[in-house]
Amino acid sequence: MKSLKIKVLLSGLVLMFAIAASFGTTYAWFTISNTVNIDSMTINVQSGESLLIRVYKGEYLGEDPVKLAADEAGLLDASTYKNSLSIDDILASTSYVEDTVVLFPGYQHLLDWRLGPVTAAESGYMALNGKSLKTMNILTKTLTETTNSNDDEGDFIELKFWLMAQVTAENVVLSDLSITYDEEDNLLASQDNVIYAVNVAAWRSQVKDVPTADVAKIYSIDPDYGFVFTNGMNGGEDDPDAFAPFALTTTQINSLLDDHALFDSVTDVDYVSVADKTTATTLAALSADTPTLITVRIYIEGWDAQMNNAILASKFDISFAFVIKNAA
Repeated sequence: MKSLKIKVLLSGLVLMFAIAASFGTTYAWFTISNTVNIDSMTINVQSGESLLIRVYKGEYLGEDPVKLAADEAGLLDASTYKNSLSIDDILASTSYVEDTVVLFPGYQHLLDWRLGPVTAAESGYMALNGKSLKTMNILTKTLTETTNSNDDEGDFIELKFWLMAQVTAENVVLSDLSITYDEEDNLLASQDNVIYAVNVAAWRSQVKDVPTADVAKIYSIDPDYGFVFTNGMNGGEDDPDAFAPFALTTTQINSLLDDHALFDSVTDVDYVSVADKTTATTLAALSADTPTLITVRIYIEGWDAQMNNAILASKFDISFAFVIKNAA
């Protein structure tokens, strides 16, 4: 009987929206300046007997043979992994510099990072791509990929973890996604809607020193995409200089929703395809005793109907789990 489970709990991840709204009503994110401040963050990672985790610290970067050899040895040493990670473990993932060039900035400034509204939608709004988050031009509706992450003026948060399955190969799924709010933190009921615009993208990005081409899986508690440009706004239906689309069609919405893949072992969530653990979409295939890098992005889906300035100054908590797919 296996009880192999690795869980990432960001239950103390509190993101505060510091929105400088240029309008006084609930306009969409395309028309205002939105940022998100991380006020505090606590991460607890728990694992079972043979699934291990450690924080990414810039392994396999640069050309220094001494460092690369140390990276190899360290990642193959199970004693360098943990069954539980804290926020201190993540903050300890400091910068790596080679020849005055910063190859890995580290997570030491995590609590100062900010988020801005982006979209994972591809041009045409028929598919999601979590590895290519984009901003939108207010006037032309043009989508432009952004790589602005992990910064005090950033657009999204990106964290990386090494997973290693001992003895046997395992498939891992992401489960138990929970995005919640505390009524005491959010003064207005409308601020609670922030939880519906928060998305998570995750994928296997590297096996030892070899990058992979895995597609990112998208997770959220309530994907919506019911966004409509408001009349009177740039892009509204009564704007003579507007460029389409003003709203997503049913076909577009269904195509985007089909790209969501969440295993939730507790309760069903509206609009999310919920499967049991054995039939859930595999997040990553892990070879036995082989360090595998998992990239996780936390972002605000700007196309979501809930992403407007009604959620300014709101806070939320987020948690999720990595689980062995065939665990009994």
